[in-house]
Amino acid sequence: MLPHKARRADGIEPGLRAKLRDVWECRSHWPVFLHGAAGTGKTSIALVALDATRGTYSTVAELCERVRKATLGELVDYGTHGESRVTPDDVWRGWAKADLAVLDELGTRDRVSDFAYDCVKRALDEREGRPLIVISNIGPAALRRLYDDRIISRMCCGTVLEVGGPDRRLSREAVLKTTLNASGSR
Repeated sequence: MLPHKARRADGIEPGLRAKLRDVWECRSHWPVFLHGAAGTGKTSIALVALDATRGTYSTVAELCERVRKATLGELVDYGTHGESRVTPDDVWRGWAKADLAVLDELGTRDRVSDFAYDCVKRALDEREGRPLIVISNIGPAALRRLYDDRIISRMCCGTVLEVGGPDRRLSREAVLKTTLNASGSR
């Protein structure tokens, strides 16, 4: 399920938009790894790309939960042919066949369980050579503390882009309040 976020292609910084266009037009390589501080618009950028395709979006936690539920037989599809159980293979087949896949919120926990590691690795493997955007608030060097070289290599073998700027979620007044509170002033 796509998050409800405001997004506009013209809201993407022109240099970044050009780099993303190069990837889409096969002048650069997949996957795209977007990283940067919280609120800089990484997810919105990915959603602009998803709006133009028949893709799929998931956070790491959502994808892991979907695979877990499918493994336990708790995931049901209510399709045109009635109710059917979704298997883990069905989850991965859907992930693999999407025109574009977005994996968001990589590295949001201090530790990664073996199950979450396996899900991230499979998510990357299923999309090898195909359009994939991976999003994190932390860069590749910091992710090495959570994931090993196999994950970093798969994730960063394409196009790595840092998204900068202020937290777009905070209004100017909220930034001013935060700054004043941090300095001890009122």
